Amino acid sequence: MRIAVLFNDVSRELDNIATSDVLVQCDAVEAALGRLGHSTERIACSLELASLQQSLRGWRPDVVFNLVESLGGSDRLMGAVTMLTESLSLPTTGSGTTGIVLSGDKLVAKRLLAQIGVRSSRWFDPTKQAWIGSILDCESFSKPPDRFIVKSVLEHASRGMDDNSVIPWSNAKQLLQRLDEFQQDNGCQAMAEEFIDGREFNLSLLEQNSQTLVLPPAEIDFQNLPTDKPKIVGYAAKWDAESVEYQATPRTFEFPASDGDLLVEMCDTAHKCFDLFQLSGYARVDFRVNHQGQIFVLEANANPCLSPDAGFAAALAQAGIAFDDAIQSLLTIAMKRHPRNALCS
Repeated sequence: MRIAVLFNDVSRELDNIATSDVLVQCDAVEAALGRLGHSTERIACSLELASLQQSLRGWRPDVVFNLVESLGGSDRLMGAVTMLTESLSLPTTGSGTTGIVLSGDKLVAKRLLAQIGVRSSRWFDPTKQAWIGSILDCESFSKPPDRFIVKSVLEHASRGMDDNSVIPWSNAKQLLQRLDEFQQDNGCQAMAEEFIDGREFNLSLLEQNSQTLVLPPAEIDFQNLPTDKPKIVGYAAKWDAESVEYQATPRTFEFPASDGDLLVEMCDTAHKCFDLFQLSGYARVDFRVNHQGQIFVLEANANPCLSPDAGFAAALAQAGIAFDDAIQSLLTIAMKRHPRNALCS
């Protein structure tokens, strides 16, 4: 088959490892597609959607392999690419526009999770000057959290997150000031949510052979992180291989028997997230677990990183699933869910 590999144009941001990592994904995916006998065409995507439309019409791929993580420097615009491929009736790997939009906005995701009784951490609503959460946590609404964490609402890859993102609660004025500082520093909308002290997990999912598999759970091991640092996977821990945070937060797939029920509950919750956000092909759901063993969904990633050293590839290896087989599964699901029609003229 002819496969168009779409990725976000990073020609102006090659010094930003979080952004340029998409090129590593392109290399890995194209190599797998080649081994599977497919021909590929790599297409950089920008806000010039008319140019992308022209390229797709000209090359006429059988399937689009979507690796676009942002457009114009913003993750919130990545759904524009799937909107275009959907309008052209082109089978596209991964989640469609609906899944990308519903899961990509962390505040929207929290409200949806609350509606089905899945716990996420409380968040601060600036308009109501109050902490909001699911009915599961109603007993804790009367008092603010001990600490909160500031993060982007719509951007991913731990953008702007560092040690200073976890802050002791003082009052609403202090919180709003920190939100404003984050927005000024990072150029994106910010939110504050209760910081869940405890453990962090991520669970990857893959649709294969007519079922959605939850791959072996991974935990971020914080035990070697210096005690003066908050237990988070911030920007440095995710991207700066020379940093203390990166080296002290490895993933592990080894768990004691006592974690059995916890892991089963997380797997069930990951399935619920996959269905709730209308995800497709593959995904990753991130969790925090507090010291009482309560599970909180951090976020669902519609199209997780496919770099060979990333968590999804590690989970595949742990499950005994070859990377090439997973790539072929994504193509198969795309063709099944969105049969190819003639490109619009």
